[in-house]
Amino acid sequence: MILKLIVACVAILIVSCLVGLNFSKENTTLGEAVAYGFASILGGMEVIALICIYFKTTFTMFWAVSLFLCLLSALYGTLRNHPLILPMVKKSISSHRDIYFLGFLVLLFGQMMIWQIGYHSDEDDAFYVAAATTAIDTNTMFEYDAYTGEAYEELPARYVLSPFPMFTAFVGKSFGLRPIVVAHTLFPVIVLLMAYISVWLFAGVFFKKEEERHMVLFLASVLNIFSYYTARYVGARLILRPWQGKTILASVILPLVLYFMLTYGRQKVLKFQEWLLLFMLMLGASFVSSMGIALSAVMLGCLLLTYFILNKNVVLLLQGVACCLPAGALSIIYVLIR
Repeated sequence: MILKLIVACVAILIVSCLVGLNFSKENTTLGEAVAYGFASILGGMEVIALICIYFKTTFTMFWAVSLFLCLLSALYGTLRNHPLILPMVKKSISSHRDIYFLGFLVLLFGQMMIWQIGYHSDEDDAFYVAAATTAIDTNTMFEYDAYTGEAYEELPARYVLSPFPMFTAFVGKSFGLRPIVVAHTLFPVIVLLMAYISVWLFAGVFFKKEEERHMVLFLASVLNIFSYYTARYVGARLILRPWQGKTILASVILPLVLYFMLTYGRQKVLKFQEWLLLFMLMLGASFVSSMGIALSAVMLGCLLLTYFILNKNVVLLLQGVACCLPAGALSIIYVLIR
């Protein structure tokens, strides 16, 4: 079991990095490749899952198509930008040696151990983890109620458009792990890493020195540890409920959207790979949570309007609006199926 978890963790990080190479440039960091790749995988699964649910295919079909496209995208990214891999790794290793980063690693390890030596569950397990388990055991996708086991008379509108439990089931089937193990043992490691990578990238917009960025990481980890004064704060959810889609939305996807706009928002036009990346980020937001369908579009819309006021750039505005179209379509579908 421990060996499977280690293999799964390493494999997810490596595949995410290789997929992220499709959006990489010469100055791309290892953190950007991993975070963008992970978010893009989630975005791609949104499209695959919705098609499979609509045509009522088996879960095995969703798993096989998703696995094939993930590996194909990773292979293409490797062939396209393989010269960047070694320099990214070397730069990442050589730049993280100060006391603040070491302190951050200690705190990060402690947060991960909360889930490895302890256990937290709540009412959401009754659906999210159960939905993933039901998908594997019945080889279906949202055809049976995860609460009762009875066949759905109508699709659950709140969940079917954001089928994140299918990702939990996908990971479980890929590595021979039960969804409960994936959710409560593997995801706390993966999601924590992705969340702090997002913090590190965001800090780089304002702080150019590595030591200053590491100080931000250390401070963020301290704040998260002492954040359980309310269950609604993202820091508390990150430590106690990292396996939930809402946590990934708030701590990974939305910060990446903001980071993307801070990085590329002043350009006159987005290149195709940059435009595709933003599109995949928006799809990823829709995949992890129904809240992400509306919230990601509102957030991107506000950012686009701000940059339009500042730069009067119509082309960038239209490109960004196009990335919001899937969220608009999903919102209409949500109203129709309720």
